[in-house]
Amino acid sequence: MNQLTYSRSSAILALLVLTACPTDKGDDSTATDESTTATTAAAESTGSSEPTTSEPTTGDPPIERSGTAFLRADKPPDGTLEPLPGDPADLLVDVGDFTLTCADPYGFPDCDPNFYFRYSFVLSPERQKPGVYPSADISAELNLQSSENLPCERNGPFTVAGSVEVVSITATELVVRLEGTAKPDYTFAGDEFTVLRCAG
Repeated sequence: MNQLTYSRSSAILALLVLTACPTDKGDDSTATDESTTATTAAAESTGSSEPTTSEPTTGDPPIERSGTAFLRADKPPDGTLEPLPGDPADLLVDVGDFTLTCADPYGFPDCDPNFYFRYSFVLSPERQKPGVYPSADISAELNLQSSENLPCERNGPFTVAGSVEVVSITATELVVRLEGTAKPDYTFAGDEFTVLRCAG
């Protein structure tokens, strides 16, 4: 075999080898596989194969609960100039399912389609501490405002059966919990109120 024939055969052999062997061009399939694996792992960690979104929760707003408390000597009279009768050191407490304020301790909201209550009771000086007090012993009464039968009506006071628990009491506020029922079948079952103490 002469030199020219040998060189040509070598070139053909080299071309066949190059054609048969795969070339490395930064194979995209490897990168795709790695990306898919990472995506699958992330999905498994969240328990979902779909992107997660945060949806706002819906529902009725919580019932508002508030209250005010005055020493009898400091509470403004309701429509008269006479002082409220009784021990000036008594604590007169009102709680309700609307905003009660020191500036308007006897008020109800403007008449609207809602139903409101105001629960009132008296803590004598010896009861101005944590404890459970029968409603009958603290002159508890309930007033209601309803627009079920227009025009807007206020009903009460109704006598309340049950008790009031003074959970805590300080110079600025007290926390109370109501238990019991008043006519017309208005029931309290552990309803808790934070009460602002008002100055005269």
